[in-house]
Amino acid sequence: MSRLPGATEWPALKHLHLADSLVYGHAVMHLSKPRWSQLETVNLQNNRLHDYAIGLLVQAPWPMLKALRLDGNGLGAEGIGHLVKGEWPLLERLYLCRLDLDQAALMHLSNEDWPCLRTLDMCYNKRLLGAEAISHLAKGQWPLLEWVCLNANKFKDGAVLHKLSKAEWPVLKTLQVATCLCDALCNCITTVGFVCRLCQSV
Repeated sequence: MSRLPGATEWPALKHLHLADSLVYGHAVMHLSKPRWSQLETVNLQNNRLHDYAIGLLVQAPWPMLKALRLDGNGLGAEGIGHLVKGEWPLLERLYLCRLDLDQAALMHLSNEDWPCLRTLDMCYNKRLLGAEAISHLAKGQWPLLEWVCLNANKFKDGAVLHKLSKAEWPVLKTLQVATCLCDALCNCITTVGFVCRLCQSV
């Protein structure tokens, strides 16, 4: 897909869904040009976006953006490093499933201040995550975070879950961690009062 709708002016546009559309590389620059001041949701899941494409995407002036889906693309630490530069102060829902996220990626993510973030979905990550990586995620300062999904991630051991239990997310309601480490998780969450939902699917 070489041409995206960025060349068209739709001042009232609120929802843009381009999932499974073969969007790749420099085609994303067309999204960052128009001033869609009312845009609230962008769905770019299951495309061919790699790290450098996110560097183009974050140039988009979307002051009202509340939900962003980037699942199933070729993003790693560099892409997340670009992502956190986006000026989207109202972002509430971020979907980063089926990506190639490592310790550096989680460090970038936790350094971003999204005061309105309520949903963070990072299920089916391709990398093996250790305690140090999760400790970075747990440092994220997201006071309104209610829902975190880490289903089907490859955790090394129970120490990962112990680090996760240190997160200061005061209004967290649902933590999904469907792994073989459920016993270790339950031991951790009892000390911090998480409301935990252990399930087998997203």
